[in-house]
Amino acid sequence: MLTSAVAKMRSMLLEMEKDLGLAELSEAQRDVLYAITLLSAKDGIANIEDIQSHELTQFISRPTLFRALTVLSDKKIIQRIGTERSGKYQVI
Repeated sequence: MLTSAVAKMRSMLLEMEKDLGLAELSEAQRDVLYAITLLSAKDGIANIEDIQSHELTQFISRPTLFRALTVLSDKKIIQRIGTERSGKYQVI
């Protein structure tokens, strides 16, 4: 019963991701985007340490995380704030 409800929610999420054009992103890229969105809710900015340790991204390897950040930046979905070494990001 609970599995059925979760399956329906997952299906709805997939449809929403398709509608927003996010289905083309990899799972890691979506998780990084979602983590940045959640972390930046307070002040609009998420720092790299918090992104790496977020529950959605904590098991993503460091190289994969940085590749995801690059892809999301190249697609103009997120942007780095400050210098290249600042490690702060926001959703555009």
